Amino acid sequence: MNRKMIVFILVPVIVSVVFVVLNLFPFFQTIEIKFFDALLHIKPEIKENPAILFVNIDEDSIGKVGLYPWGRDILADGLILMKEFDVQYVLFDIEYLNPSPKGVNGVYLSDTVPGLFAAVFSEINKDIRDLVLAVKNRQFPLKDTEEYLEMLESDNNTKVMEKLLGYVNEIARDNDEYLGQAAHFTGKAFFTVNLPTAEEAIESTLDVPDEAKQYALEYISIKNIRVNDPLPYISNIIKPAILPILKKGAGAGYPNVVIDEDGVLRRIDVIRKYENHYFAQLTFAPLLDLLGNPDIEVNKNTIILKNARIPGKDPRDITIPLTEDRRVLINWLKDDFNNSFKHLSYYNLVEHKKLEQDLVYNLFKIMKPAGFLNYYQGENDLSALYHYAEDIKKEILAGGDTSGIHEYREVRDYFFKEVGIFLNGQAENQMIRLIDDILSRENLGEDERVYYTDLRSYTIDVFAKTKKIYDDLINNREVLEGILPGSFSIIGWTGISTTDIGVTAFEKEYMNVGVHASILNTILQEDFLDILPWWVSAIIAAAVAFLVALSIRNLKPLFSIIVGAGFVVGIILCISVFFYFTGIYTNLLTPTLVCFFTFIIRTFIVFMETEKEKTFIRGAFSQYLSTDVVNEVISSPDKLHLGGVKKYITALFTDIRGFSSISEQLDPSDLVKLLNHYLTEMSNIILSQKGTIDKYEGDAIISFFGAPLSFTDHAEKACLSAARMKRMERLLNDHFDREKLSPAPLYTRIGINTGEMVVGNMGTEKKMDYTIMGNAVNLAARLEGVNKLYGTWILIAEQTQKEGCNTIITRKLDKVRVVGIETPVRLYEIIDEKEMVKPEVIEALETFQEALVAFEKKEWEKALKIFEAVQKILPDDGPSRIYVERCTKYLKESPPDNWDGVFDLKMK
Repeated sequence: MNRKMIVFILVPVIVSVVFVVLNLFPFFQTIEIKFFDALLHIKPEIKENPAILFVNIDEDSIGKVGLYPWGRDILADGLILMKEFDVQYVLFDIEYLNPSPKGVNGVYLSDTVPGLFAAVFSEINKDIRDLVLAVKNRQFPLKDTEEYLEMLESDNNTKVMEKLLGYVNEIARDNDEYLGQAAHFTGKAFFTVNLPTAEEAIESTLDVPDEAKQYALEYISIKNIRVNDPLPYISNIIKPAILPILKKGAGAGYPNVVIDEDGVLRRIDVIRKYENHYFAQLTFAPLLDLLGNPDIEVNKNTIILKNARIPGKDPRDITIPLTEDRRVLINWLKDDFNNSFKHLSYYNLVEHKKLEQDLVYNLFKIMKPAGFLNYYQGENDLSALYHYAEDIKKEILAGGDTSGIHEYREVRDYFFKEVGIFLNGQAENQMIRLIDDILSRENLGEDERVYYTDLRSYTIDVFAKTKKIYDDLINNREVLEGILPGSFSIIGWTGISTTDIGVTAFEKEYMNVGVHASILNTILQEDFLDILPWWVSAIIAAAVAFLVALSIRNLKPLFSIIVGAGFVVGIILCISVFFYFTGIYTNLLTPTLVCFFTFIIRTFIVFMETEKEKTFIRGAFSQYLSTDVVNEVISSPDKLHLGGVKKYITALFTDIRGFSSISEQLDPSDLVKLLNHYLTEMSNIILSQKGTIDKYEGDAIISFFGAPLSFTDHAEKACLSAARMKRMERLLNDHFDREKLSPAPLYTRIGINTGEMVVGNMGTEKKMDYTIMGNAVNLAARLEGVNKLYGTWILIAEQTQKEGCNTIITRKLDKVRVVGIETPVRLYEIIDEKEMVKPEVIEALETFQEALVAFEKKEWEKALKIFEAVQKILPDDGPSRIYVERCTKYLKESPPDNWDGVFDLKMK
């Protein structure tokens, strides 16, 4: 194996190995993943599932409700309200790992306790009144009064104490239990079970009760799962939500997010293992429920959800691709957090409760005692309606059948509708008209007038304030009605004081709660991303390296750079387009860099080799090629073949008529001066048409076209050179005559032929000549001499005429057999370039062709007359003179009957 082949193989091998090994280093992996991030920007954005909703504990909520964390009763009230508006799923991205202090049941305290206390004291008052009346009416002996009082006091104190203590105990509510009850009410509320991996785990003093742990293992872990390839994400710690909450929820999942080495959120593991149990990620848990709890199959590269039932679609398997690290890539929306998916401020839920409490207070604590509700014309008592719904809610919260939620919702809707009818109906007007009637009485006392005037203002004020509360509440409910039904809601803390913020490929600040929505959206839309293993790009890189090396192997440096750059761009485009349409990313950095450095190194090596070749080429060709051709040969050495090769080219021979007699009349220095001037101008014409000067033989020029550089129009360039040389000849002769450089004009004969010739460097390493040989060359030389016979200046063979005379006027002559060449050749004479030929000359040439046809048909008399007509137009026309002589001869003595029209030429 020669040195060049070894270098050819080693360059792509070494470059590939270097960059493949770099894949093992974190810094290189980080750079690689940035290319993935960049391509995400050009990929079509994933569709947004309209059911996904963020319920944000945002800055507005915290500012109006109070510092976070809030009491769990606030979350419970919101959960109940969300279910009233038919939320589908609720996920808490909030951990409830410790019991909370007991809270105050505000509604119970304000609405129920006063009535209960009033009832107790009413019983006491009744007992005292009954005793007094019995004594007064002599129904009870006076002597027994003291004993009865002691008994009554003893019994009442005990009963009253028990009742009042029971009522007071109800005020202090267990908010953990209440949140659990709200979760039961909602039916599809999911909480957290934290499962940190060894990398994520931090020291914790939290003591997880065995009961909570066992409950999580038994009821929260995934049951219908088959793991064909063990998952690497194992936790030695489990921290579920507290039991009062966890037990009442529909399930739980771990909220842990995954952050890449560079701090960017890109992927997540949807299943983790604890002991011998598997747990789902926070959104994966309710998603499995939504899909009908399909069987799960975990493989090395995929998670398959068997026969999953996506709402609105036929059941089918969902295949979730896993990256090399066994995680699922998140297909993010391209917008920021606030503009990704739908959002609802949690304060909308808090405000609803506040407005509802204010409305109920105005209705039943102000308007009802004042008799306002007497003007309500509905079929049902508003207070009874409201409390009926509350009773349904209490029953469900206490563990009752959740099917009653439908009736709860209907009663509540009906209640608010009836309240609107009452507030916006005729009740206020009726009351005002009645008051106005009273105020219109003339006999009304001053005190009464003041009272009713105040009552009128009070009525208007109460209705106005209550209407305002009602309108605000209805507006709030319309907002909730427009966004909550059927939603997949995620509750999380998004206030500005939160540190739960990450970085994505699109945003430098993105709330981590968005991870849960985005992975949920990715799976629901089945629009997955994937990254092929590093070894795939390594194979591509190696293949491309060899392909690049092969492609630029024989190219000059400039073209090598162009081709190499094209490969680099091509790799980037191919990987980008593949990712655009499939979402599958192939590592871009490795094949791109391998391709780049392969062509750079190969180009450098070729450049150094080329410099050596240039020195040789300049020495070998500068003597007989034009500077432009030499430079082109140097820039494209692959086109040069040293030694003899067969090529289809065109040869051009020139000679000056009677130059020997001219040279005899000049001294040597003047002869050299004359000849140099002539040869310079003629050679320049040949070189300008990319011709190659073979040699100078005295006054003769031997040249060829189409070698060493190949081009297809070599015949045309040779013919153009000949025509222009004859025009240059006239200019030179004028110059020679003016300057007295030549005793007679110089007239050049030219012969041109096209065909296969042997061309190359002939000779020895020390003395070589780049020349041409072969029959086609000999014919060109013979044609130059044949001009003497026909009185012409430029003769070409038929093949040259076919290929090289698109812009040249030619004249067809005989078929001849020249000395040393047996094959007959049709001769053509070059007249000049088309635009240079006068019309009368063209007319004469057309007449000549007519005569030639008659001549070749042996119609000698007809041909003679036509040739003589040509002579009248062109008196000095050599070919016409020759044919007139032949016709005259053949009229006297015809050639043999077997004459084929070919003339054998005896002269060279």
